Amino acid sequence: DPAQRDKLLDIVAQDVTRLDRLLSEIADASRIDTEMSRAETRAVELDGVLTVLAEMHRPAFAAERLRLTLDMPEAEAFQVFAVEDRLGQGFQNLLNNARSFSPPGGEITIRVAREDGVIRIDFDDEGPGIAEERREAIFDRFHTLRPESEPFGAHSGLGLSISRQIIDAHGGTIQCTSRAGESGARFTIRLPAATGGGS
Repeated sequence: DPAQRDKLLDIVAQDVTRLDRLLSEIADASRIDTEMSRAETRAVELDGVLTVLAEMHRPAFAAERLRLTLDMPEAEAFQVFAVEDRLGQGFQNLLNNARSFSPPGGEITIRVAREDGVIRIDFDDEGPGIAEERREAIFDRFHTLRPESEPFGAHSGLGLSISRQIIDAHGGTIQCTSRAGESGARFTIRLPAATGGGS
């Protein structure tokens, strides 16, 4: 039956794609610590990194009827010492995670503020949220909370783990909480604000 054959070939192709992505992410995760220990950081403007990230994802979000808001005071500079590509990767993983769990019509907000020598970046979504007892486990490698609408294997379970690796390597912290009085999850990153020279 040609139709059945084509269906099976399509399933195999999808499985190969998922496996290839998983192997790539495993290899990337194993490189990060070594790479970051040798990399030179430079002063990076977070407004530029986050604006580019938001604009890059806006069309895909709009196609899924999701709103993406970047809340960042224009008059203030938010600068950190970082390896820009890696830091952007950490942010992108959080944005992809928020997108996966957001219902149609939901809003995802990236909010930036300064706190006593630290830059705070919140990624808020309107998804189901994460139970308190699982908020640390989600940063473990291969741990995944799959949305009901998502097929098995669509995510590797490495995205949040890689984000934590990257943030840790920049001397920062990342944690997950619930949004006070609202549905959804909040991922909060804190990074040392840039002072003096890079490394």
